[in-house]
Amino acid sequence: MSAGAGIIKEIYIAVDFGTSRSGFAFCTLKDYRLRDITSLRAWEGSNEPQDKTLTQIVYDPKGKPISYGYSAPTKYLECLVDDSAKASEYTLFKFFKMDLKHNPTKKLYNNNTGKEFDLITVIGDYLKYIKEKIVEVTKRNDLNDLTRVKWCFTVPKIWSDAEKQMTKEAAQLAGIIKKTDVREDDFLFAPEPEAAAAYCLKWLEETGNAFVGEKFLIVDAGGGTVDLTSHILVKEGKVNKLKSLTTGSGDSCGSSYLDMNFISVLESIFGKDVIDKLKQEEPISFEEMMISWESKKRNIKSLKKTEYFVPDSGIVAFLEKHCDLSNIRLFKLNKIFLTSELLKKIFDPILEKVENLIIEEINQLRITQNDQSSEFDSIFIVGGFGESQVLQSMIIDKFQTNKCKVLIPETPGGAIVKGAVCLGVDPSLIASRRMRLSYGMKTYKSFQNGVHKPELKTKLRGRTGFFCSNIFDSFVDVNEEVKYDHCVTREYEVSEANQTVMYLELYTSPKKGTMYANESYCFKNGEIVIDMSGTSGLGRKIQVDMYFGKSALEITACDKTSNKNYHAQVDFNKNHFHATNSDTVQNQQALESYHFIFVNDKSGSMCGSDTTPSKTFISSRHNNRVGALYQACHAFLEERNGSGDIASCIMYDDCPSTLFVCQEVNPNLINQMMNYSAGGGTSFTAAMKAVESLLQSYYNSHSDYKVIVMFMSDGEDNATEAKNITARLANTYGITLLVFCNAMVIFPLLH
Repeated sequence: MSAGAGIIKEIYIAVDFGTSRSGFAFCTLKDYRLRDITSLRAWEGSNEPQDKTLTQIVYDPKGKPISYGYSAPTKYLECLVDDSAKASEYTLFKFFKMDLKHNPTKKLYNNNTGKEFDLITVIGDYLKYIKEKIVEVTKRNDLNDLTRVKWCFTVPKIWSDAEKQMTKEAAQLAGIIKKTDVREDDFLFAPEPEAAAAYCLKWLEETGNAFVGEKFLIVDAGGGTVDLTSHILVKEGKVNKLKSLTTGSGDSCGSSYLDMNFISVLESIFGKDVIDKLKQEEPISFEEMMISWESKKRNIKSLKKTEYFVPDSGIVAFLEKHCDLSNIRLFKLNKIFLTSELLKKIFDPILEKVENLIIEEINQLRITQNDQSSEFDSIFIVGGFGESQVLQSMIIDKFQTNKCKVLIPETPGGAIVKGAVCLGVDPSLIASRRMRLSYGMKTYKSFQNGVHKPELKTKLRGRTGFFCSNIFDSFVDVNEEVKYDHCVTREYEVSEANQTVMYLELYTSPKKGTMYANESYCFKNGEIVIDMSGTSGLGRKIQVDMYFGKSALEITACDKTSNKNYHAQVDFNKNHFHATNSDTVQNQQALESYHFIFVNDKSGSMCGSDTTPSKTFISSRHNNRVGALYQACHAFLEERNGSGDIASCIMYDDCPSTLFVCQEVNPNLINQMMNYSAGGGTSFTAAMKAVESLLQSYYNSHSDYKVIVMFMSDGEDNATEAKNITARLANTYGITLLVFCNAMVIFPLLH
């Protein structure tokens, strides 16, 4: 077996970073059969072999990770008992993978102390543990040498490009990769149901059941998400491959949501206030109860009969203290009885979501095939939650027919990570995919009356006639089938004869046939900046090649005049591209990082109440113009958080004060600004002298950052000297000065 559609490596490693559990598998080409793909099954803390370990991590009071996986909950409980004086300072995190999608701040907290943890760092710490286990099993210490090793990370089908990007950043923190702009030949994202499909294809081949034209649906039921994808088996030469039949679908309805429903049921039995107190006053007992429930839920075979749950003595004692147990009919003989009705409350909302997802896939299939009687030949159930007999029974009862078989691999939980290894060896096994979004560049086109929106009619310098702005120049449309390594080419001309830079802005849309990039449903993913200095004229063109059908979007651009070639990989979190000139050896970041210098007016006139903040945490202290300024600053800091930019701040009246210098941009910087109330005179000159002094001291050590001075004031000053200073700073440091008279209105325009 030879590696397809990629560079041959010595070893292929897949990591299945899951919501509830995580694991890994690997192989070399010489032993590329399912039975030979190796995974770790002897995890510390587990009494029996497991394909995966728990996705849990414990931090000590100093914020250092001390335990992982199956050992983590036990270690956490031991710390609570053995170090009772600092018990509240230990932190156990679980289910944190889903925070990538649902947590806008990307921060985690110790619920007792409020101590803050960065989500990407926590994931990086956990992945570092996984990497250490891989080193132990493979006995290799060169795992970040991408000339020898290929990594494949599984991700939910519903993961956005930004969530994939954050996963890659965590992998970099873990030491798995050295940088995030790696190619698919070295680091591959495998959507979990596609990885499962690759596993099922190999399984069908090795059992002699791979038949061309077979249509099958993958139901990947995990801890956080349930993802679906459908495929048809095709032949390319002598090789079996899979073509996607639909765009796929998914929802946050994995097995971890059963835990939430279980807690809701306990609240209905004993009262919400009692369960809330149990969490707070008996955290050890509560955690042990959830560990017991984890085992219990996997062994529930039917919702038609009553099950019972045995809490430990600590919980029983707590309930006796806070409840009249004699009046609670579902608590007898120190057991909690879960009737069929209660089991349905736990399982049915999740089962209903899964059922609807399958129905949606069948409907998509029939639309795509233009055949209302079309069915899948088989449905494969995989993933950790796929081991649930309750879930299996629902799918079999609802969807198995004489035509459609429901198939369950021997180890549903291990199918995804082994399938990811298969995709690592040959990512072209998925011969085509259907696009979940439309992709296009924002551009101009000649204006056509009756076709284009009148309000978008504009003139371009050096050009005759009228143009329509904000055109969405589509590369691919939603639901369009694209082959692996599919390339779409476009050419764009400069808009001005003396243009030295071209900005190519990439947008996505959930709708087919999108015309305009400024529609409310369009989203700007990023931009690539092409340096066109040294050339001139209106005939200059940029050729853009966009590669679809892989696990990540790839873009190349060529300046047709200078013949400079660029490879770009969008950074979906920072909203711009990293562009690499392919004609040079070293990578260069196309867009600059910024040093924002806030120069904030806190003079007496800023006490005015004609403009006030809407945020309570600001208005409670500064319900005036200066509060409105602080709110604008806070919004900006939130927007740029995680961008890698730095910030400094000078507060001024008739005398300036420097608050902080060259700090990484983050919203918490607002707390230092808010220590200053409005009052005093106004001196623009003193403020700009403070800026000059700051740059004289710190510019050389931070010269990689483009300086943006944001000067905010509500008043005027006879500031001839301030203007002279500004001109001097522009000549010396190349600063850009932005002056705002109404920060609440103007500031958002910077985002």
